[in-house]
Amino acid sequence: MIDTLTRSFEKNPGQARIKSREVLSGGPVAHEQRRAGLRRLSQLVAGLLPPSSALNSSEVHMLAFGIVAAADEFLMTWMDGAEGLTRDDVVHLVMLMFDATAHHISST
Repeated sequence: MIDTLTRSFEKNPGQARIKSREVLSGGPVAHEQRRAGLRRLSQLVAGLLPPSSALNSSEVHMLAFGIVAAADEFLMTWMDGAEGLTRDDVVHLVMLMFDATAHHISST
């Protein structure tokens, strides 16, 4: 999922920056639409995580939300050209977070 998203950003960085970054300063309506989008993505990510008998669905969803929020910040950092982050770095870091979370859930 993150690989596909970063490739779409790479194809048209200007449009990606407008869609992702400038919406943040668009006021409360745009902010809520952004949060709703993050929640929908986190539901998809939560569905990819392994089932757990030790964590309730709310906890799993919040872990997924954390992964999505971190991915969003990595994307913005990459698009801004900061920290020397590359597209491959973004994909690697997000997958590392996902895999670590999935491993933790599986081992509890």
